[in-house]
Formats: sequence, C-alpha cells, structure tokens
Amino acid sequence: MPARPRLLSLGDRVRYEGREHSVVALHGTAVRLVDDAQAASVVLLGHLLASEGFAVLGTGPSRPPLPEEGVLNGLP
Repeated sequence: MPARPRLLSLGDRVRYEGREHSVVALHGTAVRLVDDAQAASVVLLGHLLASEGFAVLGTGPSRPPLPEEGVLNGLP
C-alpha cells in the first residue's frame, strides 16, 4: 500500500513560483502564503500542489502538547 502524503500545515516552508514561502493560513481549499519579502498571496490548494517546481522545503514547528488537566486550577 503506498504511503499517504503528508498534509500541508501552518508554518511549513514551500517553494512556489520559484520563491520560498511560509504557509500562514489554511481555510478550506485556500492557502495563504507569505514570501521572504513579506508579500502575501492566496492560492487554491490544488493549484499549489500541481504547480511546476512546488516542493515542501521544511515543516513548521509542531504544536506543543496540551497541559495536564487542572493545571490552571487555582489561578484567579
């Protein structure tokens, strides 16, 4: 059985249209990208994945684990 491809996540670094971008938002099938010059763009996921030269360059930071239950008890 073939391996399932990794999903695109917030904070991932991708190559799109010859430039490096960070994934800063995901909404439905829309992906908001910001390049190193801080220029923002919104691209449909299907278009992004099918574009020539697209690559995931690095993954964003993983989400920290949730705190243990009751850790905030006692705070005012």
